[in-house]
Amino acid sequence: LLRAKSISETTDKNVSLLFTLSNYRDVIAHNTLSNLDKEKAKILLLRDFYPLIRDYCNELKLKINFFLGTNELKLASISSQNQESIERKVNIKLEAHRKRWEQIKNVPGFAEKMKIKTKNTYDSFKNNRDKSIEIVDCPACDKEAMITVEVDYDYSEGQVSPAGIFVSKLRCLFCKLIVEDYDEIDYLKLNDLL
Repeated sequence: LLRAKSISETTDKNVSLLFTLSNYRDVIAHNTLSNLDKEKAKILLLRDFYPLIRDYCNELKLKINFFLGTNELKLASISSQNQESIERKVNIKLEAHRKRWEQIKNVPGFAEKMKIKTKNTYDSFKNNRDKSIEIVDCPACDKEAMITVEVDYDYSEGQVSPAGIFVSKLRCLFCKLIVEDYDEIDYLKLNDLL
């Protein structure tokens, strides 16, 4: 059988997802809930719903908040947390925080307040022996973000000596991005900033 291409790139890209969604709809509509794979349905909603709606909105040049209202950032965050691919996980997370920044950047005094707060946090770590904070560009909003840099110690032969340093966290007060998972830190190559 040949499958005709649809007029929608998003539909073509998500044929299996849409077919599965259609099957779930049939199961629910015909009240045969014993046929519903609840775990797969949950994963579909948590992981795939937001990117699907986002892609259709982008393709059709519609505002996503028309469909999701004020839940867009929350749904993007949930979707990001449930992605299997680190690339998709980080990209959805960064996209959500870029949008958050776009929403709050014009609030009077907000950016200046976060700039002062970032500087004060940076200054408070100047004399810490085991941790320090460095200022870097946020990968989401390009404002000043802080990376927490920790010292790794080697404990051998009764001696304690510094063995290296590593990034344990990125935090941006402007767009509220927080990156703490090692796989996200590695994907964003934050240790290369040291």
